[in-house]
Amino acid sequence: MTESIFEYQKIQADPNPANYLITTDNKLALIDFGCIKKFDNNFIKIYINMFKSYKSTNKNEILKLYKDIGFINNIKDVDDDIFYIKILPFNKWAIEPFLYDKYKFTKEYLQEGVKFADILIKKPFVILKDFVFLDRTMHGLFSLFKQMDVVIDMSNFRKYLGYNDNKS
Repeated sequence: MTESIFEYQKIQADPNPANYLITTDNKLALIDFGCIKKFDNNFIKIYINMFKSYKSTNKNEILKLYKDIGFINNIKDVDDDIFYIKILPFNKWAIEPFLYDKYKFTKEYLQEGVKFADILIKKPFVILKDFVFLDRTMHGLFSLFKQMDVVIDMSNFRKYLGYNDNKS
């Protein structure tokens, strides 16, 4: 999946168990290419910048990145309540799997994501079509990984995001 997003700017957007096989060396193999989404280079840069904002706790830095990528229109629309109650907890949740080389998705993690989706569709946030498409796909894959009860190697994804601090 990592190479698909960052090298080919494409993702298979139908994370259904019937679309995958497990190879003899325990890797996940995609077998259905019917629902492919192509992203432009600018979106991939924006996506990486979004992950950079997730690591920060600096309000001005985060709001500038959110504005630069189009996730909010006006920084003045974000008061302290929105920032500390919605944005920082969302960022902490969104980055969690990418902080570790290996990660096991849980029911609690997925349920928390659904709560954030409810928050982030309201003002002052702007819904970015490509983010929705990619995040929906990622959440579907995370759900699939949880159902399979597997530990996922996140190290390759971490490299593309520039997260070089190895955690296990």
